[in-house]
Amino acid sequence: MKPETFLIAVCVLLCHTCSKISATDVEIGILAIPYVTIESESTTDLAIRVSLFYGTPNKTVAVELHTASGNAISNIDYIQQNAVVEFGANSTVGATLCTYITILGNYAVQDTKNFTVYLTSNSSDVLILSYAQSVPVQILGGITQYIAVSFTSNTYSVHENEGYVRVCIEITSGLLQRAAIVYLSSLDGTALNSTHYSPLQNTTLTFFSGDQMNSTRCVNITVFDDMITGDAKFFTVSLTAYDINVYVTTPNTTTITIQDSDYITLSLTNNTYNTSKMVGYVMVCAKILTGTLGRSINVYASTIYGTATGANFIGVQSYRLLFISGKRQNDSSCFNITVIDDIITENTNYFTVYIASNDTGVRIITPTNATVSITNNNYVTVRFTSPTVTTNESSGFAFVCIEIKTGILGRNASMYLSTVNGTAIATTNYSPLQQTEVQFVDTDTENSTICVKIVIFDNMITEDTKYFNVSITTQDTGVILVEPNTCIVGIMDSNYIVVSFNASTYNTTESVGYAMVCVQIITGTLRRSISVYLSSNNGTATGRNFIEVKSYPLLFTPGKRQNDSLCFNVTVIDDMVTGNTSFFTVYITSNDTGLQLATPTQAMVSISDSDHITIGFTSATIATNESTGYATVCIKIQTGVLGRSAKVYVSTMDGTAINSTNYSPVRYAEIQFVNGDSNSTTRCINITVL
Repeated sequence: MKPETFLIAVCVLLCHTCSKISATDVEIGILAIPYVTIESESTTDLAIRVSLFYGTPNKTVAVELHTASGNAISNIDYIQQNAVVEFGANSTVGATLCTYITILGNYAVQDTKNFTVYLTSNSSDVLILSYAQSVPVQILGGITQYIAVSFTSNTYSVHENEGYVRVCIEITSGLLQRAAIVYLSSLDGTALNSTHYSPLQNTTLTFFSGDQMNSTRCVNITVFDDMITGDAKFFTVSLTAYDINVYVTTPNTTTITIQDSDYITLSLTNNTYNTSKMVGYVMVCAKILTGTLGRSINVYASTIYGTATGANFIGVQSYRLLFISGKRQNDSSCFNITVIDDIITENTNYFTVYIASNDTGVRIITPTNATVSITNNNYVTVRFTSPTVTTNESSGFAFVCIEIKTGILGRNASMYLSTVNGTAIATTNYSPLQQTEVQFVDTDTENSTICVKIVIFDNMITEDTKYFNVSITTQDTGVILVEPNTCIVGIMDSNYIVVSFNASTYNTTESVGYAMVCVQIITGTLRRSISVYLSSNNGTATGRNFIEVKSYPLLFTPGKRQNDSLCFNVTVIDDMVTGNTSFFTVYITSNDTGLQLATPTQAMVSISDSDHITIGFTSATIATNESTGYATVCIKIQTGVLGRSAKVYVSTMDGTAINSTNYSPVRYAEIQFVNGDSNSTTRCINITVL
């Protein structure tokens, strides 16, 4: 704050203590000892009071007031004065007159100066008091006279390897006519005294007389290189002044930043990294080759697609690798890049990883990038679509197919098919394969299928099914063969015979005990065995009438030809029951491709009943009385069982009794036995007696 100007006036009231002098004499002196004034920026007037101490003059009396230089120089610091001070007649004791001395303002800061004011008189009537004859006058350096000082900058920056930083103070206003001292002191920030810099403690800078605005004083502060890569550090320096004429303005503190001059060198630990899909990641590391860290630094890793893309790994962009304070040579920082198992069988893929840093404390050297290889550990499983394939000679070919059971291909994969004889002979029954290549291609997936056509020859002979084997091999490490890895190819005979029943109906009786049915070859000649299967179905005849037949095989052996037949006796059961003719059906089937069925493929077998019952009157004679009015005549089954209804008829014939006279005649009166009636079953009728 700019000081205010002030004036100090000291007045001393003196009483007369001296010896008596003549009545006509007066005693005069300067009042107020001492006189002090303050230099201002412009001229000021200092009042010097001259007082009548004793006596009453009867006429005007005068004294002369003079100035005498001390270290204050007349006409520089003040205007020299030779003034006459007059007291008029009859002035009384205590009368005071003021004479003004001009104090010059020179706009300069200076030390306190002084000069003397004194009185003289040439009159014998005037006595100048010895103790009031002269007084000293002090000119204080005016508070309004000052210099303003500040740092030339509020910040300074230096690299630690420069060894020092130069800090300067300048006069921003004012003029010095004497020396002035300012003081500098340092205060730690992140920079520590004696470790990072040489401290200041009230270190002095002196401005000299004549220095003025833009005059500068500087000090060099020693900066130490700690040989550690660290953050920029700072400390502050403050400016103070104890001189009342030195005004400290802003910036009155300055911040010294010590930039780090050290650095570390680092690189990737390898120029190649290898992993596999199954591992799921690859670890990439950067390490410090030289240097020591006094702060944390960041290194950024990024990836670039190669044959490996986003389907194979999770890329990174400016991934931060942090090296913390204290890390040194051979220390490393690692991170994992996620590798994706795309479940695709493919070649080894690769991508590139590189590191960079914009930190001035880091030098990246080779290898700055590395190739990451992702080895395939996926595979596809391959097999035949079926363990067996069946074809006919007449078709002329057989298709054998292989498929990807599991997995996805990201590249081509070759398989090889070969045939091995079984009962079918190469070049006679089929065209052989010898390491015939088939290829699955990129993007083929589960259930992708490849088929190979094998030529089949018809030898025009009716024979058994023949077979040969097909095997699959591969040299591809991304392919695993699973079951079935062989396939049996069956060649069914295309020649056939035609068979049928030799009749559409067959008849027998219960008493015979069987019914013979025959199947005959209509066309064709056999070179192998063929079976025809005979079965029966109930009709009115059931299990009580015959023994059921289920898929009974009739075997035609090699050499059988047209009109040859095979017969089978179906057992017929005599149920010992008198019944009607019953029937059942027989039919033939075959699943042999060398046989075809012709009509009739089924036939009806009739079983005539060979059983009977015997009946007769229960008695050879029957007696009744006329008065009874009737005679009961009964017939019974004497032997046998009925399986159906049976009727008998009764008629009368005259004896000594005359019809219509002695009895009512009967002619063909019906008596019916029913199904289930058996031995001793009796049926009766009444004949009216007249």
